[in-house]
Order: sequence, then C-alpha cells, then structure tokens
Amino acid sequence: MGILFKFSALVLIMCLNLGLYAQGFNGTYVSQRASYTDHANPNEDFTESTKFNIAIAIDGEKGVGDIIVQDPRIPNKILAYRVVEPVETIEKDNIQYHIYQCLAEHLDGQAREKVTFYKKQGKLNLMVSSKGSSQLFFDLVKQ
Repeated sequence: MGILFKFSALVLIMCLNLGLYAQGFNGTYVSQRASYTDHANPNEDFTESTKFNIAIAIDGEKGVGDIIVQDPRIPNKILAYRVVEPVETIEKDNIQYHIYQCLAEHLDGQAREKVTFYKKQGKLNLMVSSKGSSQLFFDLVKQ
C-alpha cells in the first residue's frame, strides 16, 4: 500500500486543486515512451516503450507547483519535482518551449533541474534535464 497509496493520494489532491491553477499543462497524463541521455557517458543512453503516469499541477500566475512521474513497474520509486519558478518561454522552429526551474525532491539534496514542456506535431512532451543528463517523456496523453 505504501508508496502507491501516497502517489494515488497525491494525484487525487492535485486533481482536486486544479481549479486553483491555470489550465496550461495541468492534469494527469500517460506517456508510453521515454528516452534517457547521459551527457558524460553515451553508452548509458536508452529509449524505452513503457507506461509512465504523470501528474502536473502548476499555478499559472506564480509558476510554482508539482510534477510527479511514476513508472508502474517500480511503484516505490516516484520522481517528484517541486516547480519553484518559471525560467522562460522561447520559440524556436515554430515550437514554444516552456521552461521551469525545479527541485528534484526524490533525490538527496534536492538537486536543481529544469523541466521543459513543448508540443511537437500536436503532441505534448516533457523533458527533465540537469547538467549531467536528460529524460524525455513523449506524447503525453491527458487522462
């Protein structure tokens, strides 16, 4: 029950509070494909096809909130990101990138990471990046 219950409770609370937040990217999603890039060791790079549950709640005015990612194959390892501030919105090649500064709450020391949302070919993607690596969740489908 432990961590899966906590994830379910957190998603429920986030969904109930969505009325307080701007519409933007908020909601619960599923991604069926992800990639990981290790900038120091390309031999560690991979792409996988598996289901990821993702919950997003970001206050549109303040630019703060939470992003939760769960791989159902490892229910005890939830990736929790505290959105602390918007960094910027940029447009490149007709794609808008919305970048936020986050704290990775699931890591010791709560490492600072950037979370980027962008739509490509009409599909929402989510990238989490740091100096050493990046992980991309493709084609988020709202539930």
